[in-house]
Amino acid sequence: MKKGPFLLLSILVITLIFILGFQYGKRVDTAEEAMKIVLSIMPTPTVHTASEKTPISFSVFESKTCALSFVYPAALIPVRESSMSAKFEDENGDTAIFFNCDPSLKLEDITNETATSTLRLNNMNVTAYKDRQNKTLTLDYPHPNKKGTIRVTFLERYRPLIEKTLEFHK
Repeated sequence: MKKGPFLLLSILVITLIFILGFQYGKRVDTAEEAMKIVLSIMPTPTVHTASEKTPISFSVFESKTCALSFVYPAALIPVRESSMSAKFEDENGDTAIFFNCDPSLKLEDITNETATSTLRLNNMNVTAYKDRQNKTLTLDYPHPNKKGTIRVTFLERYRPLIEKTLEFHK
C-alpha cells in the first residue's frame, strides 16, 4: 500500500476537524458576547443588611369623645387634636388621616366628590368618596354605639390599615 493516499486523507481529516473546531469556537464567542450584553442591561441586585432596613412602627390613636380608635404609622405627625377631631400629616405635609365626629356633619358636604369606592368596616359595607385627584377617600359612618356620624378622610395608601384597625367603643 502506498502512503500518499493515506497521508492525504489524514491531512484532510485533520483540516476538517480544525475547521469544525474553529466554527464551534465562533458560536461560543457569540453566545458569550450576548450573555455579556444581557448582564450589562440587567441591574445587579443590591444586598440590604438588617441595619439598613428601618422597621415601620405603629401607634394607636384613641378618642374618648368620639369613642373610636385606630392604628396609624408612627411616622405620621398629629398636627391637630381636639375632642371632636384629629388630623395627622405625613412628612410631606399632606393630610394623611383626618377624622371628625361633629354632630352637625351632613352627607351632602362630600357627595360632590367624583368617584365612589366600597370599604368594609365592622362587617358593613360603607361608601367612600374619592377626591378629584384620587388621592384621598372620605367616608361618613354612623357610629354603632353612639348617636351621630363620624367622617374619616385618609390617603388611599392607608385604606387597608383603616379598614382593619378602626374600632368603635361604647
